[in-house]
Amino acid sequence: MTGTRVFESLDAEWVLVCASVGRAEMVLGWLQEGGVVFDGERAPGAWGMSWPGRSAGVRAQARTHSDRWMRVLLERAAGEGAGALLAARVVVQAMLPGGCG
Repeated sequence: MTGTRVFESLDAEWVLVCASVGRAEMVLGWLQEGGVVFDGERAPGAWGMSWPGRSAGVRAQARTHSDRWMRVLLERAAGEGAGALLAARVVVQAMLPGGCG
């Protein structure tokens, strides 16, 4: 499997991750609990799960605040269970070439 193929596979899996009910809300809740804000506002609905649908402005803000949201997700990923796996998967997707969208 080539590097590009790995990324294509992860992107295809990401569609399934995002389609699961409640996952976007779970990630958003973690970010809100961690104090992640964008231009004085809480992260928009489903942030972290609907990357491709975000505006260029929100994507730029996400990069600016990446230390904060990455810390929140990595701390969650260090735990156990399905939530830890989801947090780790969001981090992986964010780090892929082209980010999450």
